[in-house]
Formats: sequence, structure tokens, C-alpha cells
Amino acid sequence: MGGSGQAIFKYCQLLAVCMATESLPRGGVLGFWSIVFLSVVAIFPGSIYIISSTTALTFAGEAAPLTFVLGGTALMFFNVIAVYIFSTKVVNAGGFYKFVQKGTGSAVASRAVAWDQFIAQMCPVIISSTVFGWLIPVTASTLFNVTLPAFLPFLASIAVIVYVFLLSYFGIRLSALIAMAVGAAQFIFITAAGIIIVAHTHYNTLGAFNISNSSGGLSGFFIGMVTGPLTAYIGYSAVVHFSEEAKFSKGTMKKAIVTSILIAGVFETFMMYAITVGVPRSDLSSLAGTYAPPALIVTDRFAGLVFALVVLVIALLGQITSPLTFGNAAERILYSLSRDGILPEFLSEIHPRYRSPHKASIVVLAFALAAILLTQVPPRTPLWSPDRLFLRSRDMGHSPHSHEPDIPRGS
Repeated sequence: MGGSGQAIFKYCQLLAVCMATESLPRGGVLGFWSIVFLSVVAIFPGSIYIISSTTALTFAGEAAPLTFVLGGTALMFFNVIAVYIFSTKVVNAGGFYKFVQKGTGSAVASRAVAWDQFIAQMCPVIISSTVFGWLIPVTASTLFNVTLPAFLPFLASIAVIVYVFLLSYFGIRLSALIAMAVGAAQFIFITAAGIIIVAHTHYNTLGAFNISNSSGGLSGFFIGMVTGPLTAYIGYSAVVHFSEEAKFSKGTMKKAIVTSILIAGVFETFMMYAITVGVPRSDLSSLAGTYAPPALIVTDRFAGLVFALVVLVIALLGQITSPLTFGNAAERILYSLSRDGILPEFLSEIHPRYRSPHKASIVVLAFALAAILLTQVPPRTPLWSPDRLFLRSRDMGHSPHSHEPDIPRGS
């Protein structure tokens, strides 16, 4: 009887430990295409329609499409290989810090990487929400000559943060479904805009893939490569934090990451080409210097304002969906650190229904809201703003005109 009682006591102890350290749903939640699109939305293909085309054009001019070819190739060889190898050896929500722990055996190094990665995942959440808030008044002013209230970007940024929190709170499966829908929409509509431009422009040329045509020379070309494609591709590897929830993770993760880079590379190179050849070579500097996104202006010329606005809305959906991957990844870093005993135990609690690290998601929400308040209060004069970034990049470049180029409409 005493032996049975002792066995029951040990079983209860084990059960209590299991409940306290309840794990994420292992295997079967995320398939190959779920991982691909979670990576794709992190890359944010719509950025070519909003931001990354501006910096590439500013520094590289006609050779801007080549920056995406070489940028993607460089990323594949110097960055993806390491992620590819370690994703087959480590299946853990901690992602990169667990890679470092396995590779070095150093607790200090791995914890330093953990905090570095947490900040790295949070930055895109904060920046994406800020850019989205800024784009609304810019679009209204540029296309409709309407001035919106100064506080609107601040409220829009807060709305994006809350949107990301709610989707991540309800589980990674919902985030994956949203990522697949928004990612596919970006590819379909933005590619359609590119096809229309290329089919009707009179300026198609292979000179766009000649590095000697870089308006800023070799230095400008490589600056364009860093500020354009390499910046656009940042985030593809955030999905390593979902490895515990992926089907056949050691095989799926590496294939999905490479697939997302290849798809995004081809797509963004084509779109950068379409934007570049949508105007005469002499007008590229003016196009890069416009306050509105260059792709929006060129699409308006060849496909009309209504279609340009539809594509812009799709791109903006991509803008607010991109933080989903990063927010979920940040939550899993906190979850893993808690599970390792580094952070408080409550952060590794899993929601009984949605199977998400819901308390870690609340911490991520609080961190993001605090960052938005610090960087955008008062809303009229944010400490960091995309318009300052664009103005600074243009000042570093070749001082293009600020007026919209006189682009002949497609026939």
C-alpha cells in the first residue's frame, strides 16, 4: 500500500511538472507551405511596391533590378547556408540562440544571442506599424490632395500592434492562414501590375542588368543593394522559431526557407525591372525622388488610378501582416527562455485552447506599445519616421528632383 501511495505521489509530481512546462503543439500544425508563406510575409513582397524600390533606384538608378539579383544571391550563400544546416540539427522555439548553444556550448553567448534576436524580431514589428501609419497620410496627400489629422499615423500604428497581438494570441495556425492569403494576394496583384507595365512600356532593356549603368557607380550600386534587396529580404529566417510546430521539421524547415528566398527573389527582381523600365532612363532620378512610392506612380500611368489603389491596399495588407511572423517569433524566444529557467515560469504557459504562448504574447504587446509611445509622442514629431529616412537617402544619393516625372501613359 505504501509502495502504491509513493508511486501515485511521484506520478502526481510528474504531472504537475508537465503541466507547468506545457509545450507548444509539436508537429502537424505547420506544413511546408505554411512555413514558406510565414517566411514570405516576413520578407514582405509588397515592400517593392512601397519602400525598397525607392532606395534601390536612388542609389543604383537603371541598374536597380541587378541589385536584387546579386543581393538575393549573396544572401543565399553567406546567410542561408548556416540557417539551412542548423535547422536540420536543432528543433527548438529558441531558434538562433539554441543554434549558438549547440554550436559553442556557451551559455553566455547563447543568452546574448537570445536577447539580440528578441530585439531583432521586435524592431520589424515596431517599424512596420510606423511605416503603415505614415503611408496613410502620404497616400491621401499625394493622390487626393487631402490632409489627414496629425494623430492618425499614431492611431494606425497602435492598431497594427493590436492586430498582430490578437492574431498571434489565437495561435500560429491562424497566423499561417492569414500569411498564406495575404502573401498570395501580394504576388497575384503586384505581379499583375508588373506585367501590365512591362507589356505596355516602350523602355524595356537588358541595360537594367548591367552594373555599369548604376547611376551611383559601384559604391552607389552596393549601397542600393544593401538598402534595397538585402533590407527587403531581412526576416526570412524568423520561421526557425516555429520548428517545434512544423511537420517533419528537420526536412521541412530548410526547404521552406530556401523556397521562400527563391520565390521572393524572382518576384522582387521582376517588379524592380518593371518599375525601372516604366519610365525613360532620364526620368529615373525624378521617379526615385517623388514622395509617393515609385511603383504606385508607374502603375497609375499604365493601369489607372483605381487598379493602382487596389494594388496599394494589397501591399498595405502585406505591410501590417509582415509583423505577424516577427511577433510570433519574439513570443517563442521568451517562451524558450522561460522554459530554460532564464525568465519567469509564467512566460512558458500555453493557452489550453489556442496552444499559443499567450502570456509571452502579452509581454510582446506591451513592449511594442511602449516603443510606439516612445518613438511617436508627440505624434506630430516622431523620433523615427520613414519620411526622414527617404529624405536622408535622397540627400546621400544624387539629389533628384522632387517633382513627379512626366511619364507618358501606356497605350
